[in-house]
Amino acid sequence: MKRSDVINKAGMKKNRAVLRDWAEEHDRCHVCGITYDQTFDPQYELWPQGLQVHHIIHGTAGRSDEPCNLLRVCKRCHDRIHEGRQRIGRGPWRCSLSLANVLWYKRKATPKEYSPKRLSQLWHRAVPRPQKPEGEE
Repeated sequence: MKRSDVINKAGMKKNRAVLRDWAEEHDRCHVCGITYDQTFDPQYELWPQGLQVHHIIHGTAGRSDEPCNLLRVCKRCHDRIHEGRQRIGRGPWRCSLSLANVLWYKRKATPKEYSPKRLSQLWHRAVPRPQKPEGEE
């Protein structure tokens, strides 16, 4: 198996080359706008981190490396997406970013990649519909 053919947690083939190429095209955080170079400045609160790739739909079955499912974020914004409310240093509490916030940033930052129909398909693959109790129709 080649290094680029790593299997991710969802059991899907993760193509690192595709992710790397996509990331190189996006040189700033889609949420706060900080550039890749700025994240290595000692004045950046979480330096040195660079930028990361966030999967919008990241459930086991819905995770996909398609551009419509990717968001380029700095460490601070990535933490806000995954961990909810947090405090940076002695500053004020920052609210988490909900899925609706993330989708808004995706649509604003990369409108050509934004595909609500495809994201909906990934969502329904990741979050199965609840089963009806027996006896109900």
